[in-house]
Amino acid sequence: MNKKLAAALAVPVAAGAFVCAGPGRSPADAGKAYRNFTQGTSASGVICADGACLIEAEKVSVFFDIQHFPQETYGGEEQFCKYGAHAVTEYSLRNPTDQALRVKLLFPFGTPPEYAVSFGENGKIVFADGAHYRVAADGAEIVPEVRHTYHGDFYYFDAQEEKERLFDGYRKDDFFSFETPVTSYTYTLENAEADPDEGSGYGFVSSFDYNRAKTRVLLSSPANLRIENGSSKVFLDCVDFRDRTFTVYAIGAPPEQAPAWQTKNGDAAGERFALLSQKNTTFGALVESGRKEESDVSCTDWYNAVVDRLNEARTDTCVVGSFEELKKGSMLSRWYEYTLEIPAGGTSVNTVTAPVYPDIETTEAGGARVPTYRYEYLLSAASCFADVGEFTVTVRTPFRLSNSTLAFEDGEDGQYVYKKDGLPHGELAFTLSDGDAALPPEAGGMSASLLTALIILGVLCAGAICLAAAGFVITRKKKKSK
Repeated sequence: MNKKLAAALAVPVAAGAFVCAGPGRSPADAGKAYRNFTQGTSASGVICADGACLIEAEKVSVFFDIQHFPQETYGGEEQFCKYGAHAVTEYSLRNPTDQALRVKLLFPFGTPPEYAVSFGENGKIVFADGAHYRVAADGAEIVPEVRHTYHGDFYYFDAQEEKERLFDGYRKDDFFSFETPVTSYTYTLENAEADPDEGSGYGFVSSFDYNRAKTRVLLSSPANLRIENGSSKVFLDCVDFRDRTFTVYAIGAPPEQAPAWQTKNGDAAGERFALLSQKNTTFGALVESGRKEESDVSCTDWYNAVVDRLNEARTDTCVVGSFEELKKGSMLSRWYEYTLEIPAGGTSVNTVTAPVYPDIETTEAGGARVPTYRYEYLLSAASCFADVGEFTVTVRTPFRLSNSTLAFEDGEDGQYVYKKDGLPHGELAFTLSDGDAALPPEAGGMSASLLTALIILGVLCAGAICLAAAGFVITRKKKKSK
């Protein structure tokens, strides 16, 4: 290739590489920029408990009042409960039939945000926020029944899917029943030479021989599992043996012999890990023993949650980990359940209030810390009504709104307003950010947008020069060849 032509083509290539590297950031600065993501949770309105709902929502109004942002971490429940950003959803419900109707409604709390969870000496703690949820009908506050269901994914919640877990009475299951027999084996750590506070350093293994079609095994501590030579092999690592005991529960047909344990290196563990007791009980009694006496979770909701948990955790080994997290309440979704009676041809105004917990994405670069807050509201919950009329969403906030799934219009007093006849498609999501921090200055005090524009202009100019140089070289070659 002609050297002049090669040099000319190198200019836009270098400029393009500069753009790809990112505006205003040297290789040294690039290593300093990073992002931190803190999980929030979706907000939702009410849904009908029954599949076929005859009630119409003549008007639905969703009002967000967001005057401040949540913190990424909180020191305790009292501090967390001071967070007050919320959404108020008002439904004007109409009974189009010629007879009075009773409609059962569910108001889901969803899952707690990541910043509502604390990890301490006692494990995972979820800060209570029940005081932020309220229900009213025609101006009078309702005291609803609190219901609970198991949810598997800690940070994902779909109200329509999760409501299927709500069941009045004890759920029937192909394997579990209230009277299913349970054999419990409690083991103790004996004659340990090491300090029991260092018990997590011990590792034990056991092969369980049982009919996996007739037996499920539950452990009081987490474990690693696999099938080896036709037996379910259980590995206990990272187990806290400071109380020197743990229990194996055989639900259904018991194994022919109590499981024997060895240390991970194959040595007999009889002198250290011995069978302390063997007892018989029922599955219903075992489940109820795990429910706290002061708990507001009903017996039936708790039983159904445990069954859902054990069925979800089932593996080919039919050995499942403990439901300790379930016992702490951190794997339970909460619901308000209440009933409205609407006369024939009449209406009722139902209002629900709930906090809004956004995802927090924080970018840090060059000493600047830029957080953005992404909110989500499940509009699809209102699809349970027979019809939806006028639909309005209002966001009152001093912050800048962007990246919305709905086309908001600027209103008065810092409000963003959206109106439509009928329910919008999809869910509502939008981002709020502090206007002063939304576009931080880059190196040298030049804004990111201005610097990017100048780079693009430079690339275009370089491209033009490249083409001119190439044309010049080609013309010179043609003249010389004549």
